[in-house]
Amino acid sequence: MKAVATDYYISPEGNDNANGLTAENAMATIGAAGKKVKAGDVVYIMPGTYIVRESDISKEESSGPYKIIFDMNQKGTADKPIRFIGLTDADGKRPVFDLSAVKPAGYRVTAFLVSGQYLVFRNFEVTGIQVTITGHTQSENFRITNGSHNTFDNIACHDGMGIGFYLTRNSSYNLFVNCDGYNNYDPISDVSSKTGMGSGGNNDAFGCHVNKNNPGNIFIGCRAWNNSDDGYDLINCHSATVFAYSFAYKNGYDAENVSRGDGNGFKAGGYGMSGDKTLTEDGAPMHVVHNCIAVSNKSNGIYSNHHIGGIDFHDNTSYKNNRYNYSFVNRRGTAAEDAVDVDGYGHIIERNLSVGTKHVTSLNGADGQNTIEDNSFTWANNLWMNNNMTDTAFESTNITDLKAPREPDGTLSEKTLMFLRPKEFSVYGCDMDGYKEAVEKAKRTSGAEINTITGIENIANSNTVRTRQGQKYYLNGLKTNRNTGHRVFKNGYNGHVIIIR
Repeated sequence: MKAVATDYYISPEGNDNANGLTAENAMATIGAAGKKVKAGDVVYIMPGTYIVRESDISKEESSGPYKIIFDMNQKGTADKPIRFIGLTDADGKRPVFDLSAVKPAGYRVTAFLVSGQYLVFRNFEVTGIQVTITGHTQSENFRITNGSHNTFDNIACHDGMGIGFYLTRNSSYNLFVNCDGYNNYDPISDVSSKTGMGSGGNNDAFGCHVNKNNPGNIFIGCRAWNNSDDGYDLINCHSATVFAYSFAYKNGYDAENVSRGDGNGFKAGGYGMSGDKTLTEDGAPMHVVHNCIAVSNKSNGIYSNHHIGGIDFHDNTSYKNNRYNYSFVNRRGTAAEDAVDVDGYGHIIERNLSVGTKHVTSLNGADGQNTIEDNSFTWANNLWMNNNMTDTAFESTNITDLKAPREPDGTLSEKTLMFLRPKEFSVYGCDMDGYKEAVEKAKRTSGAEINTITGIENIANSNTVRTRQGQKYYLNGLKTNRNTGHRVFKNGYNGHVIIIR
């Protein structure tokens, strides 16, 4: 093993036969650099546009089948991560990987297949990924498969035909911080007989669909807009995952605002509605959606998606979504005969704000199967009464502020932080005051740039952090009396032990 880390450089004007040890002697492709790096090394990606060719394809997978462009299987360590860092020039131009020329007939495409550990991807864009299959299919800009302890920081996946970021299998402790996915639509596959265009039903910005026992996957400070399916998707995700301080706008529409796929802002769970479903003895994971903002999505803003258990929704703002601002519908159970929608159960619903629609929530507030406290909407006389703020109550409702350019380090701009921020103190709704501190905490608990992964700082599994009391609760689909004690450890950032008595 090398005692001293090495810096490498790649450039659009580089040559893969170069040693890459200086900017003047840079390599041309991230694939060539990836073959050289060892733990602790850094690859600096010079600004400019990298035109990716089919000759850059590194391998093929029979399942799919797939063509993989960049095989990111490198192994860093907790003390020595491997970093791939985009540089920005004086004009604000940063690296862009243009995939529009990669069109292998009959294959799915993955631009970056990440199966490595302790890798950092920072400050670059991926655009133009293609689809060539006309049947049901998908391509992905980043597919994380059996990859753990990786950081994706200030990465944008946009104006392509694929999914932005897609986690599968045994992938844990991956941190997605200050990333964007937008204007992604596949017009090629699943063509509609009515429109002659693709349905766009496989174009999420962010998706996490990992196996059980894969905690610590966090999405924070991210934005998703005009993705033709959903903004954020946790269907078939068997490990607790966190969405925090993130935005979803106009999902379900393409870049021209034409209606396409499902169109949920935050799809926070579920396992589909067909056949039997198998869960672990712990039941369905309790995902967390907090301090997020969902705006003008085609369907639901924040959505439990027929989950078979509870989800923690707190301190969110949902504004003028086309269906429900909040839909907390659950599936009745795991058996095939229980594949029917029922009113939500087991959810924690606290300090959420609903604005600009009469469709506040799908929930029946009389059932008593959830913890519901301090929201803008309250249950009275068999209906929801909402303290519905008008647009004048907010610092900004200008969509250009939501999509405003980020700061040079990738943090959300002050304009974005002012979007849907109440002018006066409000007990409910998204509070961006904690955003920067939460990002720093997330970097200490997940991703590649920490020395030790501890899960939750200074909190042992036996500690009581949140306590609820009531006559009965539905916990992971099971009814429990108030005298029965339960502990549930929610892995990942902002996780905690819940004791229900």
